[in-house]
Amino acid sequence: MSPASKWGFIKKGLLVGIFTVSMYCVPVLAETQGTVTGTNVNLRTSNSIESEVYSQLNTGDSVSIVELRGDYYLINHDNKELFISKDFVTVNALSGKINASAVNIRKYPSTNHEVLSQADAGESFSVIGKSGEWINIMYGTESAFVHRDFISIPSSFELKEVVVEEPVIADDNIGMVNPVALSEEFYAQVNSSDGLKLREFPSIESNIVNVFANGTTVDILADCGDWMHVSLDGQEGYMSREFVAIKEGKRPENFIESPGNKIINYARKFLGTPYVWGGTNLNKGVDCSGFVYSVMKDFGITLNRSSRQQYQNGYTVSKANLNVGDLVFFDTDRGGYISHVGIYIGGGQFIHSSSSKRTWGVTISSLSEAYYTNTYYGAVRIL
Repeated sequence: MSPASKWGFIKKGLLVGIFTVSMYCVPVLAETQGTVTGTNVNLRTSNSIESEVYSQLNTGDSVSIVELRGDYYLINHDNKELFISKDFVTVNALSGKINASAVNIRKYPSTNHEVLSQADAGESFSVIGKSGEWINIMYGTESAFVHRDFISIPSSFELKEVVVEEPVIADDNIGMVNPVALSEEFYAQVNSSDGLKLREFPSIESNIVNVFANGTTVDILADCGDWMHVSLDGQEGYMSREFVAIKEGKRPENFIESPGNKIINYARKFLGTPYVWGGTNLNKGVDCSGFVYSVMKDFGITLNRSSRQQYQNGYTVSKANLNVGDLVFFDTDRGGYISHVGIYIGGGQFIHSSSSKRTWGVTISSLSEAYYTNTYYGAVRIL
């Protein structure tokens, strides 16, 4: 941008409410808070109107929501897990959990704007809403933004767009990409411990076509300001300029095994380990989530323990865009909720600990098998 550029403002979206709740059984974060809106509202021992009434709550009472099961919230009350009808609870405080290291917290929803601070995996923030691909959080006493790829939000809550007066540099070429060609004496290297997404176009809303590990070197086709147009092994795309280092000289070959392949090669070592409910010992016995939890733990990745809770880790991806290392989830109980998890290994297959008599223990199965096609729930990316 030229020195003569001047400041302008862009308004994005309209706040129509912080969130709405879906009807399905989907895990939410333990920090989610609600307020009772009725008198003598029953707390039940299961999510059924026919179940036993444990006690009652009244208007204004606070509840800590664990997850949504059908028409009932599972809550923690008196050190017990109880159920309350969602019709009598207003959700008033939603939390999001950071899922990567050194994640930038920005003043406005754009990589062009000031970084207020950084957050590490596991840190939680109150969620206000969203602006495009950015999640609006409370950072101390002020509004701030984190890109949605790096904060886990319960999928049962649909965030609403918020009004953002975002200062932008305005000139005649605003919004245009003006690539500057670089000579072959330069190359780019990924400089992000969490890897870097290669996108089809220079926009965070564009499709992700690949994810490169930290240290991967790529050829530069053009410098497009906030984006680098790059290629590697015939695949072209755009990378955020913020997370690449420009280096001079001939590009060295990549001898880096992708994080996903490293994990799968390690996981394969435990093929045949027996299925043990509640087990986390990769050599002696594991259940489905225990297998995923223990494999990832050995690579420094901390996941929630149960399959339902593991769906909160990372961000959701479509079945058509699965990458090696993604977690795949199934509703094997046919109850409308997650009951099984495995790790995608590529080629339409996944590795998991099965409780089936036919394939007992750690095994490899195909997503195209009728059973897994019919019970497929979704997938999340954690790498």
